[in-house]
Amino acid sequence: MAKYRKGSGDIDLLRIVLATDWNLVTFTRKALIVTISVALIFVISTVCLAQDKDFASVKGRVTTLRGDTLADVEVRFFQLEGIRGISPTEKLIVATKTDENGQYRVDNLPSGQYRVHFSMSGFGHTEIWRFYLWRNASRTLDIGIPVGYTHGLIQSKVSGSVRSSDGRSVENATVTLINAFDPNETQQTRTDKNGKFELSTIQPGQYIVYASANGFAVSASTFDLGNGARITSDFALKSIGKRALIDP
Repeated sequence: MAKYRKGSGDIDLLRIVLATDWNLVTFTRKALIVTISVALIFVISTVCLAQDKDFASVKGRVTTLRGDTLADVEVRFFQLEGIRGISPTEKLIVATKTDENGQYRVDNLPSGQYRVHFSMSGFGHTEIWRFYLWRNASRTLDIGIPVGYTHGLIQSKVSGSVRSSDGRSVENATVTLINAFDPNETQQTRTDKNGKFELSTIQPGQYIVYASANGFAVSASTFDLGNGARITSDFALKSIGKRALIDP
């Protein structure tokens, strides 16, 4: 059997082959590691993007009850806990403030039900309960906040009558006074046997007054109620009779 001598050409060739094989193995391992790393990065990015799409965003504007924008209003989002937000407990998710134009925006809110609270020094506060955010929702929540100190204010009053289009008094009609910027500022009353009503509010602002009664179309008017204002509003309701909930 032939013996190889150290430094012979055959031994050098063997060394080259072994070195090549080892370099190939090393390259293959590195390529595999790189491939796995890229795959993991792709999976993680996909999951993160999917999670980002699950979050909701809310933008809005905060004003007085007359529609003037307010800066530096504190806006806080409290998530109502429990199944479908029916638990009495809640947790603060985020707090922000309005900019110089009364605008705010909140992103990355988990889906669920919220209590949204608005407050500002020198003003009162208002809040929206069970404000629902679904997955990937993008909602707008504009709101007005009332005057905080009312000791110097005089009640404003809106009075009038509700009649049918043929001039008959409509007894027991519902008359609603609601602020155009804050639905929490609402008053309701019923008309008497002569179709008369009277409503009052301590908060100056722009208001919508509407009258409704069974078998009649709703009629509405708008007013800018100043401090101590006295407004008369008469409504003539058009008869529409009874109709099906869904037209055929």
